[in-house]
Amino acid sequence: MVESTLSQVITASVFCSPIIELYQTSGLTKEWLHGKLAQPYLKFHSKFTKDPNAPNNVRFEDSMRCQSRKDIVANFQSLVNKLPKFELRDGLLSVAKCPENRIRMRNNFVRSYACMCIAQYTLGIGDRHLENTLVCTTSGDCVGIDFGYSFGVATQLLSIPELVPFRLTPHILAINEPYATGGLFRESMIRMLSCLRMHSDVILCALQVFIREP
Repeated sequence: MVESTLSQVITASVFCSPIIELYQTSGLTKEWLHGKLAQPYLKFHSKFTKDPNAPNNVRFEDSMRCQSRKDIVANFQSLVNKLPKFELRDGLLSVAKCPENRIRMRNNFVRSYACMCIAQYTLGIGDRHLENTLVCTTSGDCVGIDFGYSFGVATQLLSIPELVPFRLTPHILAINEPYATGGLFRESMIRMLSCLRMHSDVILCALQVFIREP
């Protein structure tokens, strides 16, 4: 394989999780994610649903019919405020064994998450909820999983169209403080997108498998 700028950027910035193959069409990632923070969110929407046992998408749709934009934004902000702004950053850096490792983990998270966002945006990866992004507690690298909604179909097939390009919450931005979306985060995105555009022929060749797949 010929080394290229694209492969170097991906190797340096994107964490790849090993996959255990089960069949030709499925496999298991060798990473595990525990804990959820979705219950308060679902509880809010359940207040506006007649059937308490309705699927999540039905509860969400019923809630949206009853709520104004002001109420929705206020509820989102209340959920954001349930966690301290630097909770994710402090949790990630708490496992670092020394100051140098804290800096390395922070930079790895910011760089890998920025590159992952650009890669998923380019390929139209949807359904980017909390369970679909794993974080390595050793290096701080991020890895995305579950690519069932690709090439923009999340805006058509999901019960609730996913219109945002990628997930970028205040808690994620807090890890890159005081630069927010600037600094290493911005530069990593620019470099990743530039490399993808420069090597678009490589990407198109790789995507041919989706066109010719039986």
